[in-house]
Order: sequence, then structure tokens, then C-alpha cells
Amino acid sequence: MIKVVLDTNILVSALFWNGNPHILFERCCKRDMQSVTSIEILRELHEVLSDSGNFEITSEEIDNFIDVVMETSIVVKPDVKVDVIKDDPTDNKILECAVAGRAKHIVSGDGHLLDLGRCEGIKIMTASEFLKFLDEK
Repeated sequence: MIKVVLDTNILVSALFWNGNPHILFERCCKRDMQSVTSIEILRELHEVLSDSGNFEITSEEIDNFIDVVMETSIVVKPDVKVDVIKDDPTDNKILECAVAGRAKHIVSGDGHLLDLGRCEGIKIMTASEFLKFLDEK
């Protein structure tokens, strides 16, 4: 089964909009592929969703969404630190998660990650690129 790390921005988009990130998240929920996440990513997701200036969402809805992410993902605890992204070192947690979870793909909308294209043998793609890749398999 294909293992994939969905970046925080993909998860946020999946929750609020019905585009490609939502389609990918639904496919993970249906077990068409295996989502891999980490406590660090879940913390960041909680922080982003809790920022009351950005989204109208209750704390119960946030908790419910994070529960779904946890239930449909392998939650890893990375034991190796990666220092690849210098412009935004917090993005390294996505790479660390992929390495720890042995994921071969990262789906992101973050330019720092997308500019890498590939790291540690892990392909980094947009949601539309990854959906196209899945459809070609």
C-alpha cells in the first residue's frame, strides 16, 4: 500500500474545501492509501485550526477532525532530525515524519517542500500531481 504524508496545509484544505486535498484525505479514510502523520504535525494542525482569526471552527470540531486524522493514519514519532529546509526549519518535521513512517510520498502546498521535489528518496508533490500519479498506477 502507498504510504503518504499529508502536510498540514493539505489537511486544513481537506477540512474546509472540496478540492484535491479533500479527495486525497477521503481516499486515505477509505484506506485506498496509508496516511502517515506525527504528533508534531498534529500539534501544528491543532494550532493552525485554533487560530480564531483564520477559521470559524469550534474546539469540538477541531478535536473531531484530529481524531479522524489519527484513526486513519499511522502516527510515528520521528527519532531522526532532518535539517534540509533552511528558510523554514519547521517544515523539516514533514520530512522527518516521512522518513520515520517510510512513506515514499509527501503531498504539500508548501513552496519550501515542493521546491525540493525529492528528499531521502521521498517524492514531494502537490495534491493534483499526486492524484494524477495515483490514477496512472
